[in-house]
Amino acid sequence: MPTGRALKTLSEALLGDAIVSTDVGSIGSTAAAYRGFDRPRRFLVWVGWGNCGYALRTAMGATIAAPGRPVITRVDDRAWVGTYFARSS
Repeated sequence: MPTGRALKTLSEALLGDAIVSTDVGSIGSTAAAYRGFDRPRRFLVWVGWGNCGYALRTAMGATIAAPGRPVITRVDDRAWVGTYFARSS
């Protein structure tokens, strides 16, 4: 399934209440284009340079901050190394 279609399907299933976090790269802009965020604090993305592993840490924090809401994390294949080290520390 293409990324855009997957995000659109998830958005419809979760009724707009989900928090989405993404790592650096094109996956953040893809999520922004297809997800459609209508309220603040629903889309957590790093827009700087070289912060691999951001999505997992952010999703963990969002789960603690908003325990009743679903959290979706998108990690690029190149960001798995940063995610691994974030998880192991």
